[in-house]
Amino acid sequence: MTEIDERKKVEKSLRNSEDQLIKYKEELEIRVQERTNALEFSNTQLKESEKKFRRLFKNVSDYVYLVDIKGNILETNAGLKKDIALDLDEAALKKMNLIDFIDPKHQTAFNDDLKMIIETGQSSGIITTRLRDNRKMTFEYKNILITDHQNKPVAIQGTARDVTKRVDAEMQLKLMHQRLLDIIEFLPDALFVIDKNKSIIIWNKALEDMTGYKQEEMVGKANYEYAIPFYSQRRPLVCDFIFDRYPEYESTYLFMEKNEKAIYAEVFVPSLYSGKGAYVWAKASALYDKDGNLTGAIQSIRDISKRKKAEKEARERLDQLYHADRMAILGTLIAGVAHEINNPITSIMLNAPVLKDLWEFILPTLDNSYSQKDVCNASGMSYSMIRERVPMLLESISDGAERVSNIVSELKDFSREQPPEMIDMVDMNEVVAAAAGLVQNLIKKSTHHFEKNLFDNPPKFKGNKQRIEQVVINLIVNSCQALPDKSKKIMISTGFDNHTGKVYLEVCDEGMGIDPEFIQRIKDPFFTTKRNSGGCGLGLAISDKIIQSHNGILSFNSESGAGTIARLEIPVST
Repeated sequence: MTEIDERKKVEKSLRNSEDQLIKYKEELEIRVQERTNALEFSNTQLKESEKKFRRLFKNVSDYVYLVDIKGNILETNAGLKKDIALDLDEAALKKMNLIDFIDPKHQTAFNDDLKMIIETGQSSGIITTRLRDNRKMTFEYKNILITDHQNKPVAIQGTARDVTKRVDAEMQLKLMHQRLLDIIEFLPDALFVIDKNKSIIIWNKALEDMTGYKQEEMVGKANYEYAIPFYSQRRPLVCDFIFDRYPEYESTYLFMEKNEKAIYAEVFVPSLYSGKGAYVWAKASALYDKDGNLTGAIQSIRDISKRKKAEKEARERLDQLYHADRMAILGTLIAGVAHEINNPITSIMLNAPVLKDLWEFILPTLDNSYSQKDVCNASGMSYSMIRERVPMLLESISDGAERVSNIVSELKDFSREQPPEMIDMVDMNEVVAAAAGLVQNLIKKSTHHFEKNLFDNPPKFKGNKQRIEQVVINLIVNSCQALPDKSKKIMISTGFDNHTGKVYLEVCDEGMGIDPEFIQRIKDPFFTTKRNSGGCGLGLAISDKIIQSHNGILSFNSESGAGTIARLEIPVST
C-alpha cells in the first residue's frame, strides 16, 4: 500500500512538472514570437529609416559627401553629383578625390583643413574656388571625423552649401557701403554723422579741411567734444537739436528753422580755418532704422562766407545807388543854388577890390584930417583903430567871397555827371612837377624835407592831365596840413607795376595820421576832420571821383600818429 501510494505521489509530481514544462514552453514560444515580431518590426523600421535617410541624403539641397581620411570619395549625394561632379557615373566618381574639385590655388588650404579634422575631429569655414568647368562658387562647409570602435579615424563626413549668391550679395553690399562712404568722404560740403549715443561715426574730408581735425582724431568722440573744432569748447551743435532742446544756445544762431524732416541754421563759427572763422549754413537730419527707431543724426555744413560777402557788397552797391540818386538830386539843387549865389558873390568879389582902392585913395586925406587929433569915433572905434581894421575887413571880405566861390565851384564840379575829356597822354612825373610847383610855397612853409623818388620814363596813360594835377595837389596839401612841424618829411614816389600794368603815385608823409574810425570814410562827400579850419569834405571825394573816371584806384594806408600813405593807381591802357 505504501509503495502504491508512493508511486502515485511520484506520478502526480511528474504530472505537475510536465504541466509546468508545457506552460513554460508555451510562454517561451510566446516570448520568442514576440521578440521575433519585435525584431522584424525593428528591421522593417530600420529599413524604412535607411530608405528615408538615403532619400534625404540623395535629395537634400546641400551637398553631402563621405570621404576617407585622405579625401578619396566614398559616397556623395545627388546634388553634389549634379552640380559639382557634372553627373559623373558612380564608378568614375569613387575614383576621384575631393581635392580634384578644388581650384589648384586653394588646394593647400584644403589639405590643411584635412589635417585639422584629424587633429580636432571637425572643421568648418567658407571657401571660394573655381571648378573644372570654370564656374566660380563659394561654399560654406562643415566636416566631422568618423572613428571605429577603437577610436581610430576611418572617414570624414561633410556637408557643403552653395553660398555664392549670398557672398556676392554681401560683397555688393560692402561695395555699396564703401561707395557711400566714398561719396560722403568726397562731398564738397563738410559732413559728419553721430550715432544715438552722440558719438562721431563719420567725419568727411571736407570737414577735415574746414576744421583741421582728421577723421581718425574725431571718430568716437562724444559728450559734445566734437564741437571743439568749431567753437574751441564743448557745446551742442545743430545735430544735437534732433535729440534735445537747447534754448540758451538757440539764440547764438543768426537763423534757425525746424520742420519734421530737418533743422536748418546759419551761424558764424569762429574756430574754422585755423581761427579765421566762417559763416556757415548747417542742415541736420535724423537717421532711423527700418523699424523707425532713431539711430543717430547727420549734419552737413556749407561755407557761405563768400555769399555773405557778396550780399554785403550788393547792399553796399545798393547804398551807392541810393547815394548816386541823392547826388543827382544834390546836383540839381546845387545848380540852382550856385546860380543864385554866384551873382551876389561876383558882385562882392568885383567891388571889394574897388573899395580897397578907394580906401587907399582917401587914406592920405583922412590922415591929414585926423592926424593931429583922434576925434573920429565910428562904431565905437577911434580913427587909429579904424585905420588898422578897415584893410583887414576888406581883405576878409575878399577872402570870404573867394572861398564861397571856390566852394560853389567844387560843388558844381562834384555834382557834374559828365566825365572830363580824356584827350591827354599823361606823364605822371610831369604831373608831380607841375603840382609841386603850384603849391611850392605851402610846401616850404610846412616842411624842410620834401623829397621825390620818380620812376624813369613811366608809361603814359590817356586821361585828363589837369584833373590828375588837381588830385595830386589835393594829396600834397593834405600831407602838408597833417605835419606837426617842419622836421617831418613828405615824399612823392612814382612807379610802374608790370604785373598789374598800372602806373602809380604815392604821397607819403610823417604827419599825425588818420584815426581807424575815420579811414573808411575819408572819401565820403562832406566828411572832414578839418571843419573847424574851413574844410568842407569835398577834396578827397572829388579826387576819388576823378581817379575812378580814369579807371583807377585811390587808397589810403594810415595809423594814428604814424603818418599816411596815399596811393593812386591808373592802368596805362585807360
